[in-house]
Formats: sequence, C-alpha cells, structure tokens
Amino acid sequence: LSNGATGWYNSTYGGGITMIDSTYVRVSHGKAFWVDNNIVATGEITAFGASDIRLKSNIKQIDSALDFLSKVKTYEFEWNEKAIELNPLKAKRGAGVIAQEMSLLDNNFVHSIYGDYLGVDYERFIPYLIGGVNEVADEVTILKNRVAELELEVKQLKK
Repeated sequence: LSNGATGWYNSTYGGGITMIDSTYVRVSHGKAFWVDNNIVATGEITAFGASDIRLKSNIKQIDSALDFLSKVKTYEFEWNEKAIELNPLKAKRGAGVIAQEMSLLDNNFVHSIYGDYLGVDYERFIPYLIGGVNEVADEVTILKNRVAELELEVKQLKK
C-alpha cells in the first residue's frame, strides 16, 4: 500500500518507510526496522546503546572483570567458505572469540545469526574491559606505592 510520493505506509500495522527530505530514509510511527540478514554501509554507522540510569534496575558494580576476562580465550583465524558466503564483505582473516565457548561462560554474549549459526555481542565486552583496566590501574597504584616504600627503606638501610 503506497501512500504518496514520500514513501510506503501499511495501514494494517500502522507503520512504514518514508522519505520527507533528501537526507534520511525514515521508519515511521515509532516502528523498529528489522533486518533478517547483513546490513552493509559504505559510510559510517551511528548507533547508541541505552545507558540511562532510569532504564536500569538491580545495578551493581562489576567487581571481578579481570577474573571474567581471564577465562575468555581469544583466537586469530581464517573465515571458511561458508562464512564468506554469508557475508562476502568479511575479511579473510579474523580475530575474536568462539561463540560456543562464550556461551559456557555467559550465554548473554551469544545470539543466533543466519538461522542456526552463533554470533557474539562484542559490545557487551566493553564494561568488562573498562572494569579490567580499572582493576589493573588500581593494582599498579598499589604496586607503585609499595615500590616507593621499599626504595625508602633501602635508602635508610644504606645510611
């Protein structure tokens, strides 16, 4: 059901795709855009993940990010022919994790793609990476302070 020169509208479901200027194609009436395959862009993709505290409950700080990250195995590999067939723009060589291994650590990182294959939500790693860096920074501060104390003791012993 086409509705004018600005786009397409489905009156049964109350949504559609419109173009009201020369800049954007828009999904209208508060509908989400679902793609059941690859999205390819020759320009940049801008996306934001919800992070507003008003959208969260049961908030607790990640205390053991390094412990979690130390269990994650990382690999370099070559994509096989099936992977290239599913996404022809994929580089031949890759680096990452194995979805089946991640599902054993935390199944929230793993999602179905291309029907019965598994993909990993790499964005989910960011809070753990930040937490891990913070844990290492805290440890470095402790060790620097201890080195300074030991250097002072050595200096006093030399007198």
